[in-house]
Amino acid sequence: MSDHDLLHTRVLEGAPPAATAWLDSAGRPLSHRELAEQSGRLARRLVDAGAGPGTRVALFLERGADMAVAVLGVLRAGAAFVPLGLQEPAPRLARILAGCAPAAVLVHDATAARFGDSSGIRTLGVDTEGDGLREAGPTTVVAPDDPAYVLYTSGSSGTPKGVVVEHRNLAPHLEWLAERLPLGVGDRVLQVAPYTFDASLTDFFWPLAAGATVVSLAEGDHQDPLAIATALVEHGITAVRLPPAMLSLLLDEPEFRKATGLRYLISGGDRLPTPVARRIVELLPDVRLFNRYGPTEAAVAVSYHEFDAGTDTGPDVPIGQGVTGAELHVSPDGELLIGGACVARGYLGDTVLTEQRFVQLPGLGRVFRSGDRVRTTAAGALEFLGRDDDQVQVNGHRVEIGEVASALRAHPDVQDCAVLPQGHALAGFVVAAPDRRSADGIHAHLRGRLPGHMVPNVIVFVDRLPVTERGKVDLAALRALHAAHGAEAADGAESADGPAPAEDGDPVREVVRRVWSQLLGGIELREDDDFFERGGHSLLAVQAVGRIRKELGHRVPPRIMFEKTTLGDFTEEVTRIVAAAGGR
Repeated sequence: MSDHDLLHTRVLEGAPPAATAWLDSAGRPLSHRELAEQSGRLARRLVDAGAGPGTRVALFLERGADMAVAVLGVLRAGAAFVPLGLQEPAPRLARILAGCAPAAVLVHDATAARFGDSSGIRTLGVDTEGDGLREAGPTTVVAPDDPAYVLYTSGSSGTPKGVVVEHRNLAPHLEWLAERLPLGVGDRVLQVAPYTFDASLTDFFWPLAAGATVVSLAEGDHQDPLAIATALVEHGITAVRLPPAMLSLLLDEPEFRKATGLRYLISGGDRLPTPVARRIVELLPDVRLFNRYGPTEAAVAVSYHEFDAGTDTGPDVPIGQGVTGAELHVSPDGELLIGGACVARGYLGDTVLTEQRFVQLPGLGRVFRSGDRVRTTAAGALEFLGRDDDQVQVNGHRVEIGEVASALRAHPDVQDCAVLPQGHALAGFVVAAPDRRSADGIHAHLRGRLPGHMVPNVIVFVDRLPVTERGKVDLAALRALHAAHGAEAADGAESADGPAPAEDGDPVREVVRRVWSQLLGGIELREDDDFFERGGHSLLAVQAVGRIRKELGHRVPPRIMFEKTTLGDFTEEVTRIVAAAGGR
């Protein structure tokens, strides 16, 4: 072990002081010298506030250079950082804060008022200007096996689980990246993933340790393919990591084919369809396209595969072979077992679950049981086949079905329930008395307890859950019920209560209604229909604003789809955007 196994040391010693470390969405630069000075002052303040080895500091921040200052400041103080989602429902946020018991929560002007003070936890501003502390920072002794960060993921028990990752767990992966995908002072990496995703960590440490520049999008733009394509071109981005779903959307953006400066394009978090990969390398022939795989419990990623259009002919691009620090084993039943330095410490405060998932096996040592089924190709690469448990992928998020079902059961009218993945979203099946069946009420209940991607977009009421001969819930029967529910919803749309469809010749209203209807399966829509309750999900929402933009000629930020979810409210917002821009 060496100081280079410490994540902050890699950044502080790896770049020329005058080089630009960060460029925010407004074009404001932060040099590596300024990053070192500001994070040092913040570290001293955190130590004075009680932070140090064995403690945690939560981050409640929007995108930008403050994020870099905060992460490095926490690490230099010897503590572990805990990113908090800005849109996290209050009850879930409270459970996370209770579980990690941070010494402080770092905020800035854009988020201080949103965090509030009801938790009783001390908040500190990231801004260190004018604090009177000019020293470089504390000399806290940090060891490679000290925790560096805690990331919260969906938990099957209904409570989010915090994965504790040590400095030494991520360091070998960063070494592999520096050797195989080298960056330098002239490179620019677009930071796309929210910092609550472990994928964001390589967007951060990989470029900064090499003296390259991180370019951050504006808050909310990570869901906008036009904003991403524009940033790739305007900022001369040379490396980026994007989920497969976003790659598919970028292929429809003409601006994307102008991103000829890209050298490295990394995908991961879900299956990468081979046709999508093939189109990308056709459009950008000089780019090296990688598909990577890894659970949060194994320090971001444990395998990479560089796409080869000549040899990768299966339906999905393989997830590849292990990186430095990852020892990959396939059990006799096909489960991927992950060993090596990348394996995390475990789950914060949950020794039972830690002992179940992090196990000692003869001849292999300590491994993480991923629950993912894989197979090895003739070329020695791994192919992802699916899951062994109730964890599913929803638009790149790993979701424990049990946490969603637990939130459903907490509703006073729900007698029993089941949850199934359906395409890019979830469907909830609920047993409730006939006079207590309110999908709107259940959706409102869930939105107050779960992140948006975990809320089922469809609620199907049933008299009882179908079961197999062995007494287990019959999944095939539930899928059939979901299909029948969709057909009934479409057939019954015209007779539904509520305002009738408008026919006033308003071109904006007509475009919005037509686009929504097309994406939702051709159903008739009324002014008070909610996009997500009628079967929409986040990917369809992004597609909707893209189609509307192309028809109206005006950009509609995707976030509006998530803020104004009914047809009437959304149309009014789009109308204001068009009017402000001078008409259609």
